Order: sequence, then structure tokens, then C-alpha cells
Amino acid sequence: MKHSKRRRSVRRVGVRTHTFFYSLFFLTFMIAFLLFSFVFLFTLKVFPDKPHVSTLFSNMGQFHVPFLKVIAGPPESSMGNEIHAPGAPLNGQVISASAQGSFFVTDTDHLPNFCASPTIKSKPAGGLWSNPATWDLGRVPNGNDLVEIPAGSNVTYDQVSDVTIPCVNVNGSLMFSTNASTRLKVSNMLVLPSGYLEIGKEGFPVDPAVSAEIIIADTPLNTAIDPEQYGTSILGLGKVRIFGAVKNQTFMRLATEPRAGDTTLLLSQAVSGWKIGDRLILPDTRDLKDAERDDPNNINAVYHPQWEEMFITGISPDGKTLATASGDNTAKLWDVATGQLLASLRGHKHFVRSVAFAPDGKSLATGSTDGTVKVWDAATRLELASLEGNKGEIWRVRFAPDGKTLAAACQHPAVILWELE
Repeated sequence: MKHSKRRRSVRRVGVRTHTFFYSLFFLTFMIAFLLFSFVFLFTLKVFPDKPHVSTLFSNMGQFHVPFLKVIAGPPESSMGNEIHAPGAPLNGQVISASAQGSFFVTDTDHLPNFCASPTIKSKPAGGLWSNPATWDLGRVPNGNDLVEIPAGSNVTYDQVSDVTIPCVNVNGSLMFSTNASTRLKVSNMLVLPSGYLEIGKEGFPVDPAVSAEIIIADTPLNTAIDPEQYGTSILGLGKVRIFGAVKNQTFMRLATEPRAGDTTLLLSQAVSGWKIGDRLILPDTRDLKDAERDDPNNINAVYHPQWEEMFITGISPDGKTLATASGDNTAKLWDVATGQLLASLRGHKHFVRSVAFAPDGKSLATGSTDGTVKVWDAATRLELASLEGNKGEIWRVRFAPDGKTLAAACQHPAVILWELE
């Protein structure tokens, strides 16, 4: 009996001990839960959720409108793809933003107002960007100007310029010409809720024979006024419409897999509609090993791309031969019907920037960043002449309609003319 009582006594003590530890554990859990809840709510109060602004185009160099069909703002059923502006709800409605000092404040973002103190404004009547009468100062904006297009003012961009405009605020309308090539180089563009940026429109797209370019200049970020680094971009709070001509055959397979050292690339089918200014990209097709891929945990694993990028810079008068300028210091000739590489013209010491056929198709000229222009026999592919202008890089070469004069546009603002025999 004593043994039995002793067992019962031990059992009762055990139950009380377990109950005590259960209570202590529960109390500790509740305290931790309350502390966590307090920290969580405090964090939401102090650091509200701020999704990063969705930039339409950021640090991307340039884009050619004929290849794009992009929409930001209220969608319309017949207008294709859609890109939403910063903080825009999913239904695509234009969002509201209020100016507070040097920032525009939306429900989710503080956007720096790079043009808070504009130095030049378009007049209410608007007009052509290139017309001094369009602007309140009686001159066209330059590289030192902070540009504003006020609400109600409609400006048509109609020029090709490589001058970097620090910023453009669009409160009214900025529309690009659709029948002439245009280029606007800008560090920051902000399309405000009342603003409208149009580069072609449905039914009246950018003409296939021209290109419209917005180049986002590669300028340093000013973290003093832009701590969240929204700059060097186009920020769309209003409407952005871009309609370009349809580009066919933008992706073409090769008939056979390319190998290192190949000098001929055969397309799987003939192409049509390719024109001067189009960009050709031959991607890297290797099956990479782990050590050949980027790996942040392995400094020795670095991806070294092996791809080529070329621009179509000339097409023979008979339409049978296509010429491209290449970054491997050569110009290449291609058979338009088959896509076969016919020849690589070697002789330049740096990138080839431009190629042009003579009007009779018997010769062609190449211009390079090495500062030289070379003339080639189109049939034999032999170099006929090497010309130097001593004006820096050669950006463009063109023959006169009679084929007797060759012109070259150079890095240092100059055009050099040579008479050909």
C-alpha cells in the first residue's frame, strides 16, 4: 500500500509539473506574438509598401518605333498590348498625382520632378518643336534647357537631334511626326496625368520608310533629388501611344547550325522587306556548362557572350545584295534571296559604322570609327581606295546620285567630300 500511495503521489506531482510548464510555454508564446504584431504594425506605419515605379523605357539606349506597338494608360480593345504606368490600377485608368515641391506624389510613389523649374515652355498654341515661334523664349530648346509642355499645348516633334535634353515634362501633348525620321535624346521624360505622348496612332502609324527614336541618355543619377533612382527613364502617369509599321520576319531560323569559323550562313527561307537601318542579331547558341554561366557565388563562373550584332546599311541597286556594317571591323555582303553570306570586307582597324553602294552598283564605300573611308569593287570585293578625313570617327557615307562624289559625315561636326574618278 505504501508503494502504491507513493506511486500515486509521484503521479500527481508530475501532472502539476506538466501543467506548470504548459502554462509557462503558452505565456511565452503570447508575449512573443504580441511583440511580433507590434513590430509588424510599426514597420507598416514607418515603411509603407512602395512598389518600384514601372518605367516604360529605362537606360535602354534607343528604340525604333516601327518595331513597337506599346500602350500605357486606358486600354482600348483594338489597340493591342498594354503597359501600365507607375502605380496605375489594373483597369488601366490614368492615375492622379499631386505636385509637392520637387516631387509628384501618387498613392504609391514619390516621383522626382526633374523639371520643377523649367527654363523654357511651349506656348499655348503649340506647334512644331523645330519652330522657334512654338516656344516662349523664341528659340528651340537646347542642351541646357528644362522643357515643359503645359496643359493645353500641343507640340509636334519633327527633327533629328543628338543634343541631350536634361528633362521634358509633358502636361499637354507631345506627338512625333510619322512621315519623317525623328530622334529625341533626353535624360528624363515625365508624362503627367494630363499629358499625352504619341508616336504614331492607330490608322496612322509611323511610316515604314522612316524611324522615330527616343534615346534615353546615359547620364549620372542625381541621388540627392532622386534617392530611389527613378531617373534616366520615361515615367508615364498619363497616356502613351506608340504605333509603328508592322515588321515581318523579325525572327528567322538558319537552315543549318552555325559553327565557329563559318563564313556562310544559310537562312531556312528567303526574306523580304528587310531594309537599310534594320538590325541583325546572331545570338549565342552554345550549350553552356555551369562554369560558363554567371554565378554570384563563383567569381570564376562568368558568362562571356558570343553573339554578333549588325545593321543593314546598304542594299545594291538591283536589290540582290545586302550590305551590313559589323562590330568585328568588317562589312559583310549577303545574298538577299538565300540569306547566304557572300563576303566579308576586311581592312578597317575598328568598327564599321556605315556602308553605301554606288548608284551603278559596281562599287561600295565603308566608313569606320578608325577614321577612314574605303572604296571596294562590288564584284571582286577588292579594296580600291582608302580615304582619310582627319576629322575623327566616320559615321555615315553616301554617294552622290551621279556616283562621282562621295560624302562622309564625321564625329567632329564636318562633312568631307571626295571626287571619284
